[in-house]
This record gives sequence, structure tokens and C-alpha cells, in this order.
Amino acid sequence: MKGSAYTGLTADEAWAVATSADVDLLDRDGVEQVLVGLRTARSRLDAVEVRVARRLRYLAGQGRSESAEHAISCGVGKTGRDARDVTDRDELCEQQPELEDALDAGDLTGAHLDAIQRAAAKLPDDVRAEFLAYTDQLLARARVLSPYRFSRECRDLARHLVAVSRRGRSE
Repeated sequence: MKGSAYTGLTADEAWAVATSADVDLLDRDGVEQVLVGLRTARSRLDAVEVRVARRLRYLAGQGRSESAEHAISCGVGKTGRDARDVTDRDELCEQQPELEDALDAGDLTGAHLDAIQRAAAKLPDDVRAEFLAYTDQLLARARVLSPYRFSRECRDLARHLVAVSRRGRSE
């Protein structure tokens, strides 16, 4: 899908490509178009969920809503873990707004954000800040890697930064 003419689709275009094709009649290029449409539409839906989680967190803080996790779990039929992933994405996007912009643009998926969040979650604060300083490079890699491969790269980067930090402390 690299270099596809269908990257950079608007939300409406992505939805139309993903849902209007008669998949049973498509050749390989046609299927690729549908896959790009699905990824872009899914990414944009993930971006909306992030904004919904943020709003629910605000409303819950005012006592006008249940927790974001509960509302998302019940509202869209997600498991508790999946709903927590959405609220974690919201927190990450608040810290790194360029990630939310990339999600909304269809440049990465919620699964890519989950990989960043999980790799950074247990890092000491100073190492976490250093890890998140690599956001531009992580975005570039997320654009071309599957969530699985991207997750491995995030973990490898986190491990490397921890090792460098430990070496620096011992000297």
C-alpha cells in the first residue's frame, strides 16, 4: 500500500471506498483501495473515540457522566480493556497533540498509539520524556509498519533508552 494513490483520503472518501465496493469482484488493486479506505476510516473513528473519551472525562469530572471507560464500553460494545486503551490514547494525545493530528489524518491507527503508550507506560519519567521526544520518528515509522512490527520497534527503543539511562547513572 506504500505510495498508493488512495492515501490522504478525506473521511468521506475513505468511508465510500471502504463500503461501496463489491469486494467479490475486485482485482488486487481494487482490494488495496478498500484496505486503504478501511485503515483511513478506522483511524479517523479512533480519533473521534479519543475526543469522546476526553469529553466524557471532562463531564465525569463535573459529575455529569459516568467514567469514560464505562461509557465507551457500554456505548460501543468494547471490552473494559479496549475502553481503557481509548482513555490511554486520550491521555497520550493530550501530551503529544501531533499524535492525535496524525490519527485524525489517517497516518496511524489506534493500535499504533497503543504501542507507543505501552512502551512508554512503565518508563521512569526522565526516560519517558526522552522516548516521547522521538515522536516525529515514531510517526514516520507508524506510517509504514504494521501495528505488530511498530510495537516491537517501540519496545526496542524503550529498552535502548533505559539501557543508556542506566549506563549514564553508573558512570
